[in-house]
Amino acid sequence: MTLRNGFPAVSDAADQFDIRAALRATTAQDANGNIKTGVSITAKSLTGLVTAGNGMNSDIAAFDAVTNRYGPVWLSNDGTISVKHAAAPSANSRIDLICIKQNETASPASDPTDGPEAIIVTGTPAVDPVTPATPEGALALARVTIPSTATSMTSTGVIYGQMYPFTASAGADLLFRSETEKDAWTPWEGQKCRLLDGNEYQAKSGVWVSLTQPLLYAKFKWQDTKSFQPDAYGGGMQIVVDERNRLLHVDLSGFKSTVNLSHDYPVFQYASGVKPSKAVSLGCLWALPVGNWAKQATWNANGTIMVVGGLSNGDRCMHTPRTLPIPDGVTFS
Repeated sequence: MTLRNGFPAVSDAADQFDIRAALRATTAQDANGNIKTGVSITAKSLTGLVTAGNGMNSDIAAFDAVTNRYGPVWLSNDGTISVKHAAAPSANSRIDLICIKQNETASPASDPTDGPEAIIVTGTPAVDPVTPATPEGALALARVTIPSTATSMTSTGVIYGQMYPFTASAGADLLFRSETEKDAWTPWEGQKCRLLDGNEYQAKSGVWVSLTQPLLYAKFKWQDTKSFQPDAYGGGMQIVVDERNRLLHVDLSGFKSTVNLSHDYPVFQYASGVKPSKAVSLGCLWALPVGNWAKQATWNANGTIMVVGGLSNGDRCMHTPRTLPIPDGVTFS
């Protein structure tokens, strides 16, 4: 490791790799220092850069992009360019991958030529075709499914799927296409992002936490109102899940037990709404006025709520709603 030559500087000593190292300061990075490659956000890039052209051509609209070739490389396309696909397969379908790349012959790269290039990686025909691998140092822009019946890129069955990620300046909010793309990024604490659907997130303790998701609800019903007699004016029989603030708001109900149970029991049955991905301890939810006892509960992955430690005939369980943090690693669906 060393202090690199500055850029720009009077010495003019910085080589291409010094300059790329300096450009890292302008580009968003993840917690591991990986730069956010992709296309800059514009009105056109938000709607789709790659479209059908004439004949078997695809058109690539103007864009500015950041690729990664041993450091950031900025590529600019100042007008629409066309790339030509091979003829449609004789049977089944294939998926072609459209990419851009800055070719370099100098070590450590080993390309046959220097300069920018738009590339089509022609896929293999199959009943269920797969997307070809992205070439080393290239940035994938789109995948195109081409059926055997296609005679042009506007033929029925030709399907374009925009793939390019979006780049960002250092410290700026990120934009992701999907949950999958978001979850593949390792954020630093406090980093913010949004998805194309408008949902916004912020990284807290290594997890993306929603800033815009609505509250989620889980509703419950009694296992048996004869064995567990509800309070006449009971609680809400629900848990409110606040993923934005990573909180659970538990509001169930008090009850009187008319049975003896020597073990944990699912007094509250799942009725509707979300369930946790794994069991969640809800802590003490009920006080028993006789004997100064308290009763704890567990919210199970199947949606039921277990009263922990059994019950006795005549136990009067007085409920107090409570708010508690969502444990790390727990999700809801």
